[in-house]
Amino acid sequence: MLSFSALVFNLQKVEAQNDPLTLAAVLTALQSTSSGMSLAQKNAFVIKRVNDRGVTFRLTPEIERELKTAGASVALINAIRLNSPRLSTPTPTPARNTSKVPAVTFEKLWVDYDVTEDDEKGMRVHVKFTVSNMLNVPGYVAVYFETKGGDPLTSSNPKYSVDGQLVAFRRIAPAYDPAVYSDYAVFIPYREFTLPYGDHNLRVDADLVTDKFVLIKHLDLYEFIFKNPKPVETVSDANVTFDKMWVDYNVKENGKLGMRVHAKINIQNMKGVASQFVVFFEKANGDKLYTDNASYRSKGGQTAVYIDLTPLYPSTDFTDIKAFIPYEEFNLPKGKHSLQVHSDLIYPDGTLIKHLNYYPFSFTQP
Repeated sequence: MLSFSALVFNLQKVEAQNDPLTLAAVLTALQSTSSGMSLAQKNAFVIKRVNDRGVTFRLTPEIERELKTAGASVALINAIRLNSPRLSTPTPTPARNTSKVPAVTFEKLWVDYDVTEDDEKGMRVHVKFTVSNMLNVPGYVAVYFETKGGDPLTSSNPKYSVDGQLVAFRRIAPAYDPAVYSDYAVFIPYREFTLPYGDHNLRVDADLVTDKFVLIKHLDLYEFIFKNPKPVETVSDANVTFDKMWVDYNVKENGKLGMRVHAKINIQNMKGVASQFVVFFEKANGDKLYTDNASYRSKGGQTAVYIDLTPLYPSTDFTDIKAFIPYEEFNLPKGKHSLQVHSDLIYPDGTLIKHLNYYPFSFTQP
């Protein structure tokens, strides 16, 4: 294994060439035992290089587990996520002629409901299949969502859409020929289903596609019922009214420079019931920000601040709820960033009472 000093030299050469870092380079830096540097220092070193130059790979659950096993911090994982090659909505192109046409044998599809990934509740679609003649050729397992009758569900979220249709996808690049995928799972959050309250008869259309989203093989159709419940506050007697939000920038608290988020809300019919005002920090497109600091993070690692609230009266006005976040918790590359505050009122177990507001703001990382 390379020494850390040797890795520094190699990474400096990469930087001089303006090339992004490979997964191997990141893992080597984290696993080096001869550098005399702590794991935190190694993470800080790699984060800077990732922010400056980017990486050649996209995060998958397998790669994320490999990085965490090697000692990658939440901040490093987030830096890689933010600086990985971006997927643009592809334009289908005719398949190229090739002497080796991919051969796919599909076995089965199954679904896990009500699972949680990274603080998001949703469903996980699993497929089992074998593919030949695709050695090191990239592609995707694409899971399209549509009504039982075949009408596509729509989405404007670029992370979960192709040509405007709701879809979850996960990259493959077979390292063997043939390659057996005995349990390949694709996750989608429930919040991406922008459907009215009630039960909906839907289906999954699972395909194997090229990196340009050209169909290689249709895998399966799988029908399911999606139950979109009413918000908690309409099921119970709780009634929450959001009034306004405002922000103080460049304030100091406990010696740290940051911003203070204020909110004014009214809560009715929750006298003596514990709740929490929570502000999550994310990019304007909804990509989450992450931190390693337990004082400013959700269970899934997202940068967040929680304020405990317990109404004392049947109708309680909270005229100025204050939530402070240090700027140092924004693990972002240098430059100006369009961000937003995502605020909710929740029960202590995380159950949503009411979504309150999105508040856009700009942050410049020096």
